[in-house]
Amino acid sequence: MEAIFVILNSQCTKECPYCFYNTGHQKKRQQYLTTDSIMSFISPLKMKGLQSVILTGGEPLLFKELPVLIENLAREGLYSLLITNGDLLTDEKIDEITQKGISSISVSLHIEKDDEHLLEDKMFTTSSKISLPLTFIFTLTIPNYKLAGKAVKIAKKLGRGLILQHAFIPHYSKQFKELSLRHLFNERKDLFKKFREEILEWSNAYNCIEYANLFLSFFSGRKEKPQFCPMGTDIMVLNCDGKLVPCFHREDLHLGNIFNDDISSIVENRRKFSNILCNAECFGEHCVSLFA
Repeated sequence: MEAIFVILNSQCTKECPYCFYNTGHQKKRQQYLTTDSIMSFISPLKMKGLQSVILTGGEPLLFKELPVLIENLAREGLYSLLITNGDLLTDEKIDEITQKGISSISVSLHIEKDDEHLLEDKMFTTSSKISLPLTFIFTLTIPNYKLAGKAVKIAKKLGRGLILQHAFIPHYSKQFKELSLRHLFNERKDLFKKFREEILEWSNAYNCIEYANLFLSFFSGRKEKPQFCPMGTDIMVLNCDGKLVPCFHREDLHLGNIFNDDISSIVENRRKFSNILCNAECFGEHCVSLFA
């Protein structure tokens, strides 16, 4: 196993309409994790090949023990990535987590309208504050998707990483017609050509052509899938209540709970479910929205 997502909480400083918690795709959980409980589980996983820990939420900067957790991960020699919306990423906080040993930061660009100046300001301001490796995550919806090409140009100019991902809006969500690109391009196929060109420009610049083809396939009607899915094999997810799942979207496959189950049984369950998930039989639009 190479990496683990640790969902430190489900609380956030924002109420993004496309968030899984707000669309009804996932339910918020109680937070029981502490630095001690996380490290007690993660440290032995190094012997099983664990290399990277991805800290997310909710908003992980609301997790009070975050600096101590980062310090512990660094002491173990583990690569740590913080995924944040940036609201609480003050100069003081950046200095603190940098000193504690965070490896890299990903900042979500919450631009909810077609506003180039707002996009430029957030990307340039954020980049100027962070000396660490930085990747921007831009979640695309109907109100902001025309900014995709602009985001690519700015990120390249800054020498920063950029992830473009579309918001997965379940068809039953009240925001589906308002936000879903799948809905838009089904209704307006004439708008898809330029969008496709911008996504391919991004994928060539950032060497993610395979992902871009999966991304675009859901808007062109092909609905492709990868030959291999790493979730459950190379990656697993630790929820803030201590429950472990092989994938964000497969909570029906329960690996165990770090507060109740021993590591050997969790690893054995992961091995069993890996055989179910690795061929990507359950791959869908929801998976493409989680490229991180």
